[in-house]
Amino acid sequence: MTLYNSIIFGILVAEVVVFSLLALPIPSKYRKPLTLVLIKPFKNKTVQITVKCVLGFILLLFVDSINKVYNINHHELNQLKSGLIQGTEKIEIMSRKFLQQRNMYLTGITLFLTFIVTRTFDLVDELLTLKSN
Repeated sequence: MTLYNSIIFGILVAEVVVFSLLALPIPSKYRKPLTLVLIKPFKNKTVQITVKCVLGFILLLFVDSINKVYNINHHELNQLKSGLIQGTEKIEIMSRKFLQQRNMYLTGITLFLTFIVTRTFDLVDELLTLKSN
């Protein structure tokens, strides 16, 4: 895995941990401080801008991986079906297709989980606000 894919995987693991903490059925007296600790850094404008830039780069990597999978499927696999490519070249093409699909799924699920975690934060914050009133 390249460095940026390792970073994206780290972001994905962090999002899974945060989502798990938010989704666990924790009593309200523990949930409120936990939620406040988790959401406090994201109230800072600098952190918000950094997160948006990182998500923009992940989106670009997602679009790039979709483009590469499309190119492999339509150009190189057509040559494979026509019989122009044989042997080790076939394995190399299938390997590149696998790696690009892995990158596409990694970046895609990271973007999706980002939106899920954001929505879950909003719901938990709203729930805590309603319970305190």
